[in-house]
Amino acid sequence: MNISLRVGYGLKPNEDALTLTRALTQLNSSARQIGVRSRSGSPIEKWPKELTYSLEDRVKEARLFRSSREQIKRNQNLNSEQKMTLLRRLRRESNLWHFDQLRLAHQAILGDDPVRQRFMTFWWNHFSVGNTKGTRFYTGDLYWNVIGNGIQGTFAELLYNVTKHPAMLTYLDNVYSIGENSDKGVRAKLNPDRRIRVGLNDNLARELLELHSVSTSANYSEVDIKNTAKILSGWGWQFNGERVWKRLVKLGLTDLSEPFIDHHHEPGEKVVLGKTYSPGIFSSGQESLKELIEDLARNKHTIRHLSKKLCQHFINENPSEKDISLIESAWHDSKGDLRVVHRNVLERAFKAINQPKFQWPLTWTFSILRKFGANIFAGWEELESDPFFDGGGSRLYREIGQNFWSKRQPDGFSLKQEDWTSSEHMDRRMRVSNLVFSYGNPGISCDEVIGRLGMARKTRNLVSKGRTEAEKFTLLTCSPEFMGG
Repeated sequence: MNISLRVGYGLKPNEDALTLTRALTQLNSSARQIGVRSRSGSPIEKWPKELTYSLEDRVKEARLFRSSREQIKRNQNLNSEQKMTLLRRLRRESNLWHFDQLRLAHQAILGDDPVRQRFMTFWWNHFSVGNTKGTRFYTGDLYWNVIGNGIQGTFAELLYNVTKHPAMLTYLDNVYSIGENSDKGVRAKLNPDRRIRVGLNDNLARELLELHSVSTSANYSEVDIKNTAKILSGWGWQFNGERVWKRLVKLGLTDLSEPFIDHHHEPGEKVVLGKTYSPGIFSSGQESLKELIEDLARNKHTIRHLSKKLCQHFINENPSEKDISLIESAWHDSKGDLRVVHRNVLERAFKAINQPKFQWPLTWTFSILRKFGANIFAGWEELESDPFFDGGGSRLYREIGQNFWSKRQPDGFSLKQEDWTSSEHMDRRMRVSNLVFSYGNPGISCDEVIGRLGMARKTRNLVSKGRTEAEKFTLLTCSPEFMGG
């Protein structure tokens, strides 16, 4: 399997072969974000600043969307059909996340940093955030800013910044987690008739331990989960609630990157995995989370869990003990510096070139478009007007079964080949392949791609059976070697 497919999105038509040096340069770059205004005949340009939304912009748009939706639903002068029409229009016009989806595709197909993007997508999947309660407005910030910047630092920093991000706090319901003995909890006990909602929600605590860090191999208990939930209490609230937001500003929540409300935090000591947090009467809920995250990040179970996942994604679905151990050593030696860890992953991937490594549908789709110089996505100026199939990407991402803005599970998309090779999934790939050939305007032929990638004789023989260029295109792009199987 060509290394440009294993660790990137393949080579653009006139791009030189990917070497380890070039891959490391891409990984550590701060490549400019680019795209096109129009799907056909438009030059590549820098992605527009006005379509690069801040976290504050995103929360504002989420609140506006929610309030507008509620107004439509409460309008007694409208019948059900009229309400549905207005709601569909609102969803179409409140399209901030549509530009996020489009930007993802433009950068993957046209950008100069596919290796960096692949590592970003790995971590985006590891810290899975599904679409619920407004998260589709926030998840683009999680990807572009928190993860995009975070892979240049330590895992502890990344884990902390992801955990306290509005997208994660909302998705895993920590926005509803209020300590029973917090200031608000005490007030609720003193005013039982006011029905003040308090209580811990342990969803984020559970996934922080099970999925994001130590995994079940650490043998943590339900008490550990509950105490982790106590540490997390007070982090976040309903970001898209207008009246709630005004009340929280009065409580001191003005920085969306630090959405902690001391008024909601459960006081007292908490013991997690044998260590006591928040000792003393003047302990800080913010400092407790940071301390817990640092401990989880350097835990041997976390290092083992994540080293194996990185190997599964970039090297082999069933990685050798040697590969895992080498990544673990890099993790220990660098104290979790992701630049060092990722460099070692790349080094092992380059040595595993003859091992099969099946690629996600999303990776595969971007690779086809990139290598053939094709495009089926709208330009940013024609997102709403392009009538072709699906200008922004939502429909295509759903078609291939890998939409990061969908309502998905916290454990992310599967890393196992068997979960992506059913007859249904293969039929989807064939449809996408035909779509790209028919409407994406491929710039080079199948023979040229085969030559540039140095593909195996078995693949060449398979493609030669195609009677037309369209058949050859499908045979090549859906071949085991191209898909990584």
